[in-house]
Amino acid sequence: MKPYFKQISQPHVIGEELMADAINGLRAAGYTLAACAARLGVNSMSGIPFFNGTPSIQDKVTLLLDLFIRQKAVLMIQLEEILSIKQLESLQQMNLINVEAGEVTSDFCLFPCYDKYIVTDHIVKNDAINQIMYLFTESYILGGVVERKPLKRTLDLCTGSGVHAILAASHSEEVIGIDINPRAIAFAEFNAQLNGVHNAKFLLGDLYQPVEGDFDLIIANPPYNPDVLTRAGENFWSGGVTGMEVLSQIIKGLPAFLAEGGRSIIISLFPIMPGTTIQQYVTEWLGSDSAYFDAFESTVFTDNSNSIYYQMPAYIKNENFRFGLLRLKKRVSSKAGEWQVHQMQAVFDGAGVPMHTIKL
Repeated sequence: MKPYFKQISQPHVIGEELMADAINGLRAAGYTLAACAARLGVNSMSGIPFFNGTPSIQDKVTLLLDLFIRQKAVLMIQLEEILSIKQLESLQQMNLINVEAGEVTSDFCLFPCYDKYIVTDHIVKNDAINQIMYLFTESYILGGVVERKPLKRTLDLCTGSGVHAILAASHSEEVIGIDINPRAIAFAEFNAQLNGVHNAKFLLGDLYQPVEGDFDLIIANPPYNPDVLTRAGENFWSGGVTGMEVLSQIIKGLPAFLAEGGRSIIISLFPIMPGTTIQQYVTEWLGSDSAYFDAFESTVFTDNSNSIYYQMPAYIKNENFRFGLLRLKKRVSSKAGEWQVHQMQAVFDGAGVPMHTIKL
């Protein structure tokens, strides 16, 4: 793919009532997770690859999908039949739509995600900005498997758009999202206000560096691709040369930052070498503290050899790459750690056991 450079500004916060009214307008128009999944013929609980789908029917939901996901221009006269003038003006003031000569475009994706709405950058690789990751299938899987029970403190590492922190805010007294990318913090703060979330804060920093104390839940969807072109964490896809530089640091920090009885749920690529297992890596990273953790692994083989974003080292082969979920639970006392593996035929396409049925 040829390099693409386009300076894209950030979404703008406006009055809380105006933001809420715009979202209510989208929801009233039927722009919901279930409706979008139905138009694209996918299982909403297994994740929605919006950008790969072709809508089955043409209606107002399809029009909003075209505008906010499929990067198509739509006519203002069509939007005026769906949303009020006030709501359209609010979307424009938030920088979520551009209007020119009767046509409307958007520089951003606006995803319905369960009962929330999340703004991200587009999928097309843009070398002019440090892109915010769109809501790929893994975002919906992770959002769908977290048990929404009351918690005191939740930590979302590599927060990106803030999606998992915002989802966690509904059942946590306090949520902290952390990212090393200033653009991510700006998007996360915007998305929190867009959804009327007031108990989540977002901090600029390198993983655990900005926080103190322990957390009942630690969530992460870290950068994970083996990449020789960029440093680990420099963008939303690079996990460094091994692909596991960020992941390993997250797991090494769990003994200090996860509360007793707390859980960490991570969705990631595990680019392990042939002849090894995920358990071997995690046990090594936890060291002597591994005796305090039980683990649940639900992953499948994946061929991760093609990408427009990164270049794998020549010596790394992906015969053994796994992708999926890892849950680690911290015990009060040490014993031989229990490692459970949930075998699945498929994770993302709805075949096999749907991800939302897995109890983590």
